[in-house]
Amino acid sequence: MTQILQADDIEVLTHFYKKLSDSLIQNGLLKPESCLIRLLQVKSNVRLRIIQSSVISKYLIDNKILKNIEKQGYINQTQYDVENYAITAKGVYFHECLNNILNEYMLIDFIDNKWFDFVDSRKPLSEKEKVILFSMITTRAFSQNSAIDLKMSDLVLDNWKEILEESFNFLSHYGIVTKVKSSDLFNLNVNERIISHLIRHTDLIPKKTKGIYVAFGKQKYYLNVSDTGVINEDKLVYLLRLIFNEIQNFTIINEIIKFCKNISYSKAFMVFDLHQHIFNSPKYDDIIEKVIRETLFG
Repeated sequence: MTQILQADDIEVLTHFYKKLSDSLIQNGLLKPESCLIRLLQVKSNVRLRIIQSSVISKYLIDNKILKNIEKQGYINQTQYDVENYAITAKGVYFHECLNNILNEYMLIDFIDNKWFDFVDSRKPLSEKEKVILFSMITTRAFSQNSAIDLKMSDLVLDNWKEILEESFNFLSHYGIVTKVKSSDLFNLNVNERIISHLIRHTDLIPKKTKGIYVAFGKQKYYLNVSDTGVINEDKLVYLLRLIFNEIQNFTIINEIIKFCKNISYSKAFMVFDLHQHIFNSPKYDDIIEKVIRETLFG
């Protein structure tokens, strides 16, 4: 806020801001809040589309004014067209501060809440998230070599869908999942395979699991509970407590153990490369059984 613009400069900058605001409104995106904050909330492709639709031709602006507000960083030439200009984040911020729409404290609060606050980590798992995590525990997707890989064949993805369905049915039968229905998860009308849709839209799980759930690129996902084959039991206990939380029905402990072991030995070879998947062995059976009992009795 150190630069002082002349009245004509401010009038032109206001015109740029109005074009941006109108574009947000036309796309149903502007609530009673600042344009800058709203643009920080949307995805990058949406933000680019909004900015591109709010450009102004340089031929419609006095050249002296254009050069002055460009020099101060309030507008820039668009990426693909040197004849058009768009308002910058600095320009939006300047205008909104000038008109008491935004100030530095409001902006810092927004950044704090969105990127520095750990509130998401304190939110409980959704029932869909419980199904996904339980499926990964039952198959022992415990490393990068034992991960859900959405780029695998249709047959592998179909097997993952079956695992998710069986896990859902188990959790539903024992009252762990009560609100979400099978059709909510598996009968969606989407333009991608159901398993891909379910797993890819899991942005909050890493935060809710303290980073144990890992999306490590190229559409691969695993639970970071092992280090060179050694299971971190505390992490596994933590995940299971997130899934089963306040359950008091201790009679299902043996059923959970049996279900996890059955899925591991009947399904893992269908979704993992068994030359690299090391977690199907009595050694890990004993660890998982111990962890499940500790979880529900702990």
